[in-house]
Amino acid sequence: MPPSIGLLLAAAATDQSVGALWTHGAVAALVLTAFMLVAVRLTPPARDERAQAVTDANGDAEATPDGRRALLGLLPVVAVALALLGSLRFGLVTATEAGVVAVALGMVFALLRTGIARTLQTAAEAAVQSGRVLILIAAAAPVAFLVAISCLSASDFL
Repeated sequence: MPPSIGLLLAAAATDQSVGALWTHGAVAALVLTAFMLVAVRLTPPARDERAQAVTDANGDAEATPDGRRALLGLLPVVAVALALLGSLRFGLVTATEAGVVAVALGMVFALLRTGIARTLQTAAEAAVQSGRVLILIAAAAPVAFLVAISCLSASDFL
């Protein structure tokens, strides 16, 4: 799905136009999105008495305490986004440094919300998952090399 590193690697390995691959990938992504929307729409909601809307005297739905709590849970995300955009806009950090700032702010909010033990456990799980992805990428590199030197193009398969 564009934009992706895999798409760029596929374009380089098969001598195809990045723009053409991007267009075809975007069409496939839109079709997948449409199917996901249909699947979500057709899936019946789970019954939860806590999620019942509270209505006022006019019959209009008003925010429930759970809804307010959910909105408060978005504050760290908004704070990180504003901090990153502001620091990038005013030239305080580069794009690479902004990633480090995002991780640092995420760790601070995680420490404040869940404590050090749970945050470290989650960080360890993330490290394991990152290692697994790295192994997959490393295993795919020889295959990409073989495709690149074999002079195959996508038109041979279409």
